[in-house]
Amino acid sequence: MQFNTQNPIDLPKALWGHEPVSYFETKYENESGDLTFRLRDHAVNFGNRPTGERIRNFAFNLLKNNPGHVILVEMEDVGIIASSFADELFGKLAVELGIIDFSRYIKLSHVNTICKSIIDVAISQRIVQNYGVSNITLVKDFS
Repeated sequence: MQFNTQNPIDLPKALWGHEPVSYFETKYENESGDLTFRLRDHAVNFGNRPTGERIRNFAFNLLKNNPGHVILVEMEDVGIIASSFADELFGKLAVELGIIDFSRYIKLSHVNTICKSIIDVAISQRIVQNYGVSNITLVKDFS
């Protein structure tokens, strides 16, 4: 089917009242309704800010286009990430969303302990930098 794109199109009307399915849903949604993407599919290495910024923009757009969905970042086969990459992707995303929404909507899967530690530090430092050290008390989890 082709549409004349020189004129505005009411897509549901053109589809006889049916709302089209989002491309993001068909490409990234898993069985449980989460939007999943493999970090490895979006970059070869994770050692710089431009790569982190590009993936952060992608993740933010996923959230924006699919409100209420959780994003599951699959980190299988990612051995190490740079702190600058972690700050650009996870730290800045935590500040943009707010720490509560970040922890509600961004989940990591198959993250190794080294990468987890780098991400935790990047998020902590970015939050302190953004809100000022005098306004924040960082508390470690008790195991």
